[in-house]
Amino acid sequence: MNQPPGGGYPPGPPYAGQPQQGYPQQGQPQQQGYSQQGYPQQGYPQQAAPAKSSKTLLFVGCGVIALLFVFGASIGGYFFYQSQKTEKLVRACKIGTDGLSSDSTSSDPDSFMKLLSLTLEACSGACDREDAESCTALDKHLEKLCGVDSSFCTKMCSTANSPSLKKATCAHK
Repeated sequence: MNQPPGGGYPPGPPYAGQPQQGYPQQGQPQQQGYSQQGYPQQGYPQQAAPAKSSKTLLFVGCGVIALLFVFGASIGGYFFYQSQKTEKLVRACKIGTDGLSSDSTSSDPDSFMKLLSLTLEACSGACDREDAESCTALDKHLEKLCGVDSSFCTKMCSTANSPSLKKATCAHK
């Protein structure tokens, strides 16, 4: 088969609007194929740069979304932390109540007072967080204490920081 130098097929007849192209000759400038009129150098239409206000709006929008994400995570973390703290207080109230209910004749008075103080603090803290069992335990402890020494409840009624402890001591004075 006869092929022109350089391989390939010889140029056929030109299409309408296409200039006649032959093989490039040595020493002659090469012609470009199709006309590139109306298009940029890359051959694709270029998109105009976005307006400055849309960039600012995009930046502000991303900032707002990030702020909402951080705010939502902090609120969720807060409630998760509060739930864990309530569980710890309820557990401490139960442990303290069990310790006070057990035979305490062998323990010294200082240990008993420390256990009583910690139990009242844990039960009142859990009761402040609306744990019904802790409120019942707190009420029973204060009923016994105020039955033995009513001045204790009178004093606690005026000095207690916990709303549930203040309410329970004032009810038993």
